[in-house]
Amino acid sequence: MRLTLLFAVSLACHAAEWSRFRGPDGAGVSTAKNVPVEFSPSQNVAWKTAIPAGHSSPIFSGGRILLTAWQDEKLLTLALDPANGKIVWQRDLPRERKQTHHHANNSPASASAAADGTNAYVFFGDFGLAGYRI
Repeated sequence: MRLTLLFAVSLACHAAEWSRFRGPDGAGVSTAKNVPVEFSPSQNVAWKTAIPAGHSSPIFSGGRILLTAWQDEKLLTLALDPANGKIVWQRDLPRERKQTHHHANNSPASASAAADGTNAYVFFGDFGLAGYRI
């Protein structure tokens, strides 16, 4: 199953560090001004990129959009270029164990990455903690 990540023009153009779930202070509030408030598959979208399944929230750090996903027996961390949506790098981890239960709205890739501008940190219940250079 492949999903499509839609990235809004406002986020691509006004990108500031959004280094964890709900932003730098965890409040989910941005200081960006004059951003679009309406979105659709064709309105206020800068690009679309097909990505593997996952439920993490994208973060922005070190000039990259980072998110987690999963495919077959692999747990994935993806870094995308915010200008065009192209996948810059992908890191794979083995899915050696499997949680026996997920909430219906979750998947093996539900936790969002966290980053410090240089390194990204990801957690998968089926693997544990991993870190990567952005």
